[in-house]
Amino acid sequence: MRVAAAVVLSMAFISASANAADVNVGPGRTYQTLAAGVAAAKAGDRVLLDAGTYMDDTAIISVPLTIEGQGAGATLRMSTLLANHKGILITRTSTTVRNITFDGARIAQDDGNNGAGIRAEGGSLTVENCIFINNQDGMLVNAIPGATVTVNNSVFNANGANDGLSHGMYINEVAELTVTGSTFDGTKGGHNIKSRALVTTVSNSTLDDGVTGTTSYALDFPNGGVVTVNNVKVNQGSRSVNGAMIAYGAEGNLKILNSLTVSDSTFTNQLRAPSAAAVYNFTSISARLVNDDMEKVPMALRGPGEILGGKVSTTQRAPAVFSAGQAAGRSYLRIYNSGDASGTVTITLRDPVTGGVLSQWKSPFIPPQAAPQFDIPTIEAAASAAFAIPPVYSVTIHADISGYFQHVLYRPQDGTLSNLSSCDTIPISVPIPRASSVHSALLSDGFPSSIVFYNTGEEAMSAIVGLYDARNGSRLGTYTTPSIAPLGQVTVTVATMESDIGVAPGAGMYHYNVKLDNAFTGMIQHLVNNRTAGLLTDMTTACPLNN
Repeated sequence: MRVAAAVVLSMAFISASANAADVNVGPGRTYQTLAAGVAAAKAGDRVLLDAGTYMDDTAIISVPLTIEGQGAGATLRMSTLLANHKGILITRTSTTVRNITFDGARIAQDDGNNGAGIRAEGGSLTVENCIFINNQDGMLVNAIPGATVTVNNSVFNANGANDGLSHGMYINEVAELTVTGSTFDGTKGGHNIKSRALVTTVSNSTLDDGVTGTTSYALDFPNGGVVTVNNVKVNQGSRSVNGAMIAYGAEGNLKILNSLTVSDSTFTNQLRAPSAAAVYNFTSISARLVNDDMEKVPMALRGPGEILGGKVSTTQRAPAVFSAGQAAGRSYLRIYNSGDASGTVTITLRDPVTGGVLSQWKSPFIPPQAAPQFDIPTIEAAASAAFAIPPVYSVTIHADISGYFQHVLYRPQDGTLSNLSSCDTIPISVPIPRASSVHSALLSDGFPSSIVFYNTGEEAMSAIVGLYDARNGSRLGTYTTPSIAPLGQVTVTVATMESDIGVAPGAGMYHYNVKLDNAFTGMIQHLVNNRTAGLLTDMTTACPLNN
């Protein structure tokens, strides 16, 4: 009986396909509106809309159809609230939509404020070469178990109702969502894509807030699922209402199968938020970021996971950097590369009033674990044209390495060295894993360094640190502190470390980097004794570069 039933269904499908027809819609046609064409169509038919604009023309799809705009495409535009309180096109069975623009779908706030270009209530949905503009929801798909939603080469522009509850695309519980070759820009208040699908793939697409977008997350996967994001460009605008670009598992209630892989994608952050992150993983599942590029992104990954390959690039800013014309002090810029690969920084001196560029200089390659120090005269000399030297500069530091930046001031009059690091992202006041530019014995007469190890844990433990030559990042040895009681601390002079390791700094080895090797629970603080002035300076504070 089952075989016979299957044969009957197969024969019925073949018969329907064989009898499929084109239903033409347009001015001068038998059917002049989409609604009329859809009402006349039979299962498997194509409803072909002549190019042009169809005002306040809505339809409900109850049998499998293809809706397709001809030539330059058809526009379905609303000038009033949707009478059906749902969408311009409502699909209740499997539907394919091509070459159609959906413009201005909206309903009253009391009805949900979520009028959609396409509202899917049943069956699978395929959307190709479509445009969704100025809708409260570009697409809104109900929970449809077993259904697939596929979106190819489409544009979503200025969708959303500015309430945070409507989105460029909102996909509820379906089997699979696939988005390829599409663009989302200027979304108002909600997310570009919000997906509760069991499996979601977003690839070869662009999500751009531009200058008007007030997007929350670019991509939101609130209940997890198997998520793959590949070759996607995300530009977080200055008006974004959320620091994270991709959110995973923010609402809990995860699927049975869960994974997150983001690869070969580019993230750019225009939002001056210190907590901005390319990916915010709210779950305990390990996310994978592979070969992604970060531009001005304070955190590539927030939450558990691994980052493999890729390039991070951000810009740090610093005010009140003394020029060479200042007799009162000399500014030095210190860059610590805490990553695993060599890279460079580009330092730009700017007019403190206008912000205009006066001089720009690119550093030599900085090896991992190295922390070179650059003086201002070197950067001033790189200017392509002469300029009037101001007392101080505004400085930007563009880095393609991870690590830290410090602005240090030396005052010849009293022989003091001060840390003037001021960050436009969250400063690392007590950077747990490291201390950079720690003074070697060559500077012990005037500026000896000490490291304070503070145990914030509940058990006594020692800190184990590696000592590195700050010029080239070469490891010099390992030092282990005495056991430190819970909430206790120990102060270790650099001379003690050198003696214990057996290091005698050679010519030019003025600075070390100190990096934790063990899971020490606590803090590291770097102190410099300005012996001439009788002052103790905290040199710990630094500004993060791509951390």
